[in-house]
Amino acid sequence: MTTAIPTLEQLKSRLTKLQKMAMPFSETVFRSCTPKYASQSDLLTGEGSRQNGGRWNPKGIAAIYASLTPETAMAETLAHYRYYAMPIEDAMHRTFVAIETHLNEVIDRRQGIVRQRIGISLNRILTVDWRKEVSAGNEPVTQRLGRAAYEINVEALIVPSAADPDGYNVLIFPDNLKSNSTIRLLHDDQLTKQTAQVKRWIMNPMCKSLSGFRRLWTSWSLGSPRIGTYLRLSPSEVCRMRQSGGGSR
Repeated sequence: MTTAIPTLEQLKSRLTKLQKMAMPFSETVFRSCTPKYASQSDLLTGEGSRQNGGRWNPKGIAAIYASLTPETAMAETLAHYRYYAMPIEDAMHRTFVAIETHLNEVIDRRQGIVRQRIGISLNRILTVDWRKEVSAGNEPVTQRLGRAAYEINVEALIVPSAADPDGYNVLIFPDNLKSNSTIRLLHDDQLTKQTAQVKRWIMNPMCKSLSGFRRLWTSWSLGSPRIGTYLRLSPSEVCRMRQSGGGSR
């Protein structure tokens, strides 16, 4: 017999009791993103997930997704592309970042008592096709749990990864951060410098055409290999970014 999915109010009640056992969390976590959105404003606001929703948050709730290891972050990226049957090589245009977290109130599903009291099986969490559920007008069980945590002002949840059998992700609600909780992008000065450099490069008049791009690519790659390897922009991506004014949302 299939166990009924807890209602939103039931989950809020269970999480409220678990808040008393919430723990501080101070670790470095990891994110993978396209170079276009490799900036602090895009990575640490949760605005993308607020607009589009995700496995653990419905539209309208800002959430920052990160993984406890870089390997899990990569697995999440590959899972996204495989779900939509997109070529895996298209997923390789990625920028990996490290985020330093100092949070005060985190509910950690790795703890047995947390798993027991929430009352949602690991199998149900890992197997739910949340995109299909949303498309059908339903709220996936994972989104319901995320909504419940958000509505009772939990700062973050540590949840299992559906892409990495041994991996875990952290779901941070930036709207709920306590006054002394912080999240910080590590080495953001270098990231900003590289992003700005690429944007200046993209806006070079030679990038108006693919033939001009290729000539410029050759000269820049010789003098600045990180343009070609660290940020991994293809000719078509560069031209699209140029047309949109350098890649800002």
